[in-house]
Amino acid sequence: QKDNWLADWWLRCAYMEYRDPVIVYSSPGLVFPRASYKTLDEQLQYAAKMVSAALAYKMLIDGGKIKPEMMGKVPLDMSQYEKIFGTCRIPGKERDSVQYNPRSRHIVVACNNHYYRLPVFTAAGGIVSERQILAELKKIAAKEGNSRAAPLGILTANHRDSWAQAYETLMADATNRASVESIQQALFVLSIDRELPQKQGTDHIVTASDLLIHGGGSAANGGNRWYDKTIQLVVAPNGINGLTYEHSPAEGQPIAVMTDFLL
Repeated sequence: QKDNWLADWWLRCAYMEYRDPVIVYSSPGLVFPRASYKTLDEQLQYAAKMVSAALAYKMLIDGGKIKPEMMGKVPLDMSQYEKIFGTCRIPGKERDSVQYNPRSRHIVVACNNHYYRLPVFTAAGGIVSERQILAELKKIAAKEGNSRAAPLGILTANHRDSWAQAYETLMADATNRASVESIQQALFVLSIDRELPQKQGTDHIVTASDLLIHGGGSAANGGNRWYDKTIQLVVAPNGINGLTYEHSPAEGQPIAVMTDFLL
């Protein structure tokens, strides 16, 4: 017996069988208030702070400590809160699927179109310190410098059937498969972006919106993403930051509450 007769139908018809790209068509971009950082070191400090806060929120969910949402005096179903971390949409021909990995112990950092697996829990099960996260982010940024990889992540922005076809080819190689599975199983993705130039006649809000919705295209930061991940924190230069959210596993409320917690 299903707890909710609508849930599976809605997931299948509204999302999994919907073939247009997730970006623009279904995945929101949340622009956070502009931060005050200016340098790369400050950008990474801010990123480490956001990662640490997101992990703390995950621990609250796991501990059942999120206050139930209410409709009047009636408590609402909170199960979607458990579906936002470790979750990834998987492309398929004609219909996608969703993979859940709530017990994952790592995140993935995207930097210059490279992807890095970053363990974020200690052997005892606690969250690693913000200082440790920052140290690892500095290593990643220093290693890459200005070297950019091919924008492979832009494939996740394609029409779903096109992406499904490319996905089959990608996963046929053992090394590629291991890398993709690490991204899929991560709690979330952190994207350390390059600066997206501000278009003439616009302001930083427009620039931030472009960055959070589509990354500015493959020549900018569009390849420094994995758009199938439910949560992608994006930290760009000049204080622009926010979140890109693949919509299928949950409605907006768990993400909105998490955003309030992060900020």
